[in-house]
Amino acid sequence: MSTVVRVEYVQVGLGYRSQAFKRVMADMAEHECVGLVLRRGRAASVSVPVFTDLDECLSQIHPDFVLSFAPGTATGQVIRTAVSHGTPVLVETPPAGAVAELDDLSDMVDSGLVQVAEQYPMMPGNMARLEVVRRGLIGEISQVQVSSTQTYHAMALIRAYLGCGGSAEGSTGGTGLAGGVGAGQSDAGFVRPGGHQGVQPTGHMEDDALRGCRVAGGDAVPRAGDGRSDAGSVRLGGYPVVRAARFAGPLVNPLSRAGWTDDDATHQAATVLASVDFGDGRSGVYDFTDNQTRNLLRTRRLLLRGSHGEISGDQVVRLADHNLITTTYLNRRQTGHDLDLNGYCTYQITLGDQVVWTNPWPDKRWNDDELGVAELLRRMTAWLRGEGAAPYPLSEAIYDTRLGLAIEEAVAKDQPVRV
Repeated sequence: MSTVVRVEYVQVGLGYRSQAFKRVMADMAEHECVGLVLRRGRAASVSVPVFTDLDECLSQIHPDFVLSFAPGTATGQVIRTAVSHGTPVLVETPPAGAVAELDDLSDMVDSGLVQVAEQYPMMPGNMARLEVVRRGLIGEISQVQVSSTQTYHAMALIRAYLGCGGSAEGSTGGTGLAGGVGAGQSDAGFVRPGGHQGVQPTGHMEDDALRGCRVAGGDAVPRAGDGRSDAGSVRLGGYPVVRAARFAGPLVNPLSRAGWTDDDATHQAATVLASVDFGDGRSGVYDFTDNQTRNLLRTRRLLLRGSHGEISGDQVVRLADHNLITTTYLNRRQTGHDLDLNGYCTYQITLGDQVVWTNPWPDKRWNDDELGVAELLRRMTAWLRGEGAAPYPLSEAIYDTRLGLAIEEAVAKDQPVRV
């Protein structure tokens, strides 16, 4: 019988996203909470020590990592405290809410200890599409259009599909990760204060992770947050350029985070349309309406345009051979329907006779978001053990958040913004 190696973590806060992680971790035997940090120091029905201060907590408890659901305004301090103790930390998105706050976090990148909980590229449908792209079935990707989720999540998806940075790595349907932080180490222990081996600081990651998204050119478009007002040419000075506009229209909002609203009246809803020019012929298109992630009256749309075809949602059109254009579909094998008594589960996603994603946890009853969280935690654990790449390092989260903030700035200023 194999022995499960426990992954001990300290949790900070009880934010909304903590519930999704709680559901997944309850089903994953290797994760164990050994401490809880709450601002007011009170929590009902918990069997672990509760602290009001993370520094005090880490002085007494030495977890494998810190898992933070603190509000964005407190995330920076959580990161700095964890790093000061040499403890890896996984924080919720976004790591900060303003350009100045992101700048303040930039010195934490060099620690090599900070990951951010961006699960969207790790959800089953996106992992399946990423695998189709990885296999080269639609050629080189030049444009990604996302209409489903807000700024920083959408930017993470766009860059993953374009192949900019590490978010697209290891997306092979749960078949394992190679390389990355700590690769090649034989010790399966975790990084902890007191000499335990595992993850080590790796130096500044941004150049390697994001080099594929930089653009060569001039210096005419205002940089995000720099206050420059010269719109001028849209020739770039080594950075992507963002253009955006906001429109409003009537929309019923039947669902919110709390559930059904019981409100059938129309309300004005804003839609933001934006483009991101990464240069070298690569671009992203962002389309998001207020509350679109929960409003089922607005469909989710995803379009990947490649040199030899494109993926539109679950439809794959491609040049399969000389003078042969085919249309196939990504199909889910969903167990538990009708007389299938294997239990409710998204088992596989296939494209014709090719398997492009297989559920590593077929015995769990998780939705797509929870499967994304589970994949994030799997990669986090592999990274801690020195067995896999960093799942989504702080450098990439800062970059995607900057892109998202640039969209808001381009709308406000009604002019292009470079990032």
